[in-house]
Amino acid sequence: MNSPLRTALVLLLLAATGGCTSISGESRPPDIVVILLDDLGYSDIGYLGSEIETPGIDNLAANGLTVTNFYVHPRCSPTRASLLTGRSPHESGLGFLTTPASANPPPGPFQGYLSPDVPMLQELLKASGYHTYMSGKWHLGEKPAYWPDRRGFDQSFGLISGASSYYELITDQPMKRQMALNGEPWTPPEDGFYMTDAITTRALKYLERHEQQHGDEPYFLYLAYTAPHWPLHALEEDIASYRGKYDAGAEAVAAGRLAGIAARQFSLPDEVHPWSSQSTQAWARRMEVYAAQVTAADRGIGQLVEQLKTTNRLENTLILFLSDNGATKEDITRRGLHQPGIPVGERGSYLSYGADWARVSNTPFHEFKGSTHEGGIRSPLILHWPAAILQASIDQENIVDVADLMPTLLALADTRIPAGVRGQDVSSLISGRTIERDNPVFREHLGWKAVRDGRWKAVFDPYQKKWMLYDLQEDPAEVRDIAGQKPEHLAMMVESWQQWSDEVGTDGFDIGAFMKYYGL
Repeated sequence: MNSPLRTALVLLLLAATGGCTSISGESRPPDIVVILLDDLGYSDIGYLGSEIETPGIDNLAANGLTVTNFYVHPRCSPTRASLLTGRSPHESGLGFLTTPASANPPPGPFQGYLSPDVPMLQELLKASGYHTYMSGKWHLGEKPAYWPDRRGFDQSFGLISGASSYYELITDQPMKRQMALNGEPWTPPEDGFYMTDAITTRALKYLERHEQQHGDEPYFLYLAYTAPHWPLHALEEDIASYRGKYDAGAEAVAAGRLAGIAARQFSLPDEVHPWSSQSTQAWARRMEVYAAQVTAADRGIGQLVEQLKTTNRLENTLILFLSDNGATKEDITRRGLHQPGIPVGERGSYLSYGADWARVSNTPFHEFKGSTHEGGIRSPLILHWPAAILQASIDQENIVDVADLMPTLLALADTRIPAGVRGQDVSSLISGRTIERDNPVFREHLGWKAVRDGRWKAVFDPYQKKWMLYDLQEDPAEVRDIAGQKPEHLAMMVESWQQWSDEVGTDGFDIGAFMKYYGL
C-alpha cells in the first residue's frame, strides 16, 4: 500500500522484502491497537484463573486467540524496545533501563535510549499511510529528542519515565519524572487526576478525532498503561469490591488461581515451588489496591472496545494484549516517598505489595520481574480480530517472542519489514498453523540468561552462578533441574546463547556508571 506519507528516509530503512495480502480479506489492512500493561503477573486476569475482575480483557480472550507460550523481557524498557523494533533490546540501546536526560552515556547496548537509526513499528506504519497515536508509558528515552513525537507518533500523551504517582508527577527523584503531550512537557492538574483513567480518556479522544478528520483511513494505537506497576494507587470505589477478598493469605489465593487455570483448560504444572511464608496475610489491603489497579485498566479496555463497536471499526481492528514482564517483588520503601499514616492506595502513599503477592500474580510460574525464569518473562498474549479470528482458540504449542510482534503487524498491514529485524512474522498463528521458529528465544538481563528452544529451556542464575535445564513440557513451573541428566544438550544450548550474545552485545553493562547517573 503506497502513500504520500512514505518518505525517502523510511524508504532507505526498508528492506527489499514484500508485504502480504490481508488475512481477513478486507479491502484495506486492519486498524491496529496494542495494549500493554505494566508488571502484570501471568494469572492476574480472569480468563487465566484470577479472582480479579477483568471483563474487558476476558471478552477479548473469549472471542480471540490466546497464546500461552509467549515471552517478553525481564524488565519494562527492554520489552518495549523489542516490541516496537523487532530486535533484541541490546541492539537498539536498551539492554537495561533508560538513563536520565542529564546523562551522556557512551553509545552501545546499555546507553539507555532507543537509537534514532533503528526503525520503529509506528514509523513504518506511518510511512505506509497509517495514522499513529500513543497514550501511556514510553520509557524509551528521557531526552526530548527521543520522545514519542520524534519517533513517528502523530499524537502522543503520557509518562516519559518509568514510574510516578498515579495522582501527580513525582519530581524529587534522582531522575526527575516527566510527562509530555505531543512533545511538550505536561503536568497533571492538582485535583481529579488518576493516571490510568487519563491514559484511557486521551486514547478515546484520539480515536474520536481520527473518525472526524480521517474517516476510514487506518490507524495504529499504542495504549501502554502504567497499571498495575507500583506505587499502589487506586480509587476507593475500585478497591471496595475487593475488601476482604485477600484475608485468607497468599497461598490460599494462589491455590484458587491454580484451580481456575485448570478449569479453563490451560496446561498446569504437576507441582509448583513450595510456599515459605504466609506473611502477606497482614498485607491484604495492598493486594486489594493492586487488584483495583488492574480493574481500572480493564475498565478502560472495555470502554475502548465499546467505542470501536459504536464507530463500526471493531470488525477490522486487530487488538493485541500483553504485559511487559512478570510481577515484581521490589520493595520501594527505601525511596522514602511514602508518608506515614496515609492509607495504602491514597495520594501520599508510595508502596509495593511484596514478594508473596507477586508470587500469587505469577502463578503458576517461578520467580519474578528481573529474572529469566518463567515468572519474569512469560506473559499472556491475546489477539482479537473479528474479521480474521472467527472463533476463540487457545494456542499451547507455538512459542512466540515479543520481537515477533513488530514484523507480524507490518506483514498484516501490508508493509515491508526492515532489515535487521530478529523477530519473525508469525501471522500464520491466526490461521491455526504451526510456526517453524528460525531461532530459539534468547534472554539476558543483569547477568540472568535464558534460552527457550522447543520443550527445553536453559536458565543461568547469576546468584547461584550456574546453568540449569528444564523440560517445560513436563515441568512448566521449572521445579526440576535436569542439567545433570543432559549435559551435552545443555552445552549445545549454552553455546547457541553465547553466539547470540556475541552478536547483540550483552556484555559491558556498568552498574557503577548507571548508579552514578541516578545519583545513587
